Amino acid sequence: EEVEQKKRKREELAQLKERAAEILRAEAEQRFKELMAKQTTLDGFVASGPEDEASKATSSGAKAAAAGGDPPSKKGSKGGKRGPKGKPAADKQLKQDKVTNQQILQKAQELQQEDLFK
Repeated sequence: EEVEQKKRKREELAQLKERAAEILRAEAEQRFKELMAKQTTLDGFVASGPEDEASKATSSGAKAAAAGGDPPSKKGSKGGKRGPKGKPAADKQLKQDKVTNQQILQKAQELQQEDLFK
């Protein structure tokens, strides 16, 4: 019976480690995507460079003002579903995943400690 218990704990530990690895992989992938998006934005900014006066005159705001209308609204430029405090709702899920990840790692460490003492 004791042997069975040890086997079960080892299997549970293996599953927890696998789950933790999946979460860490997902977090790393998410971070990589965010960094690549920032890099693309920076590349675009550098490539376009500072606008000269002629190109500024053709911007949509200037066109609307020349036509006597209101400049285009800035509303809705944040995009995506946003949670409280204006942060994307996805951040909340990521935080929850981090919490469960920490719990999993903690449980895995506890099981390892138990194995060491037996």
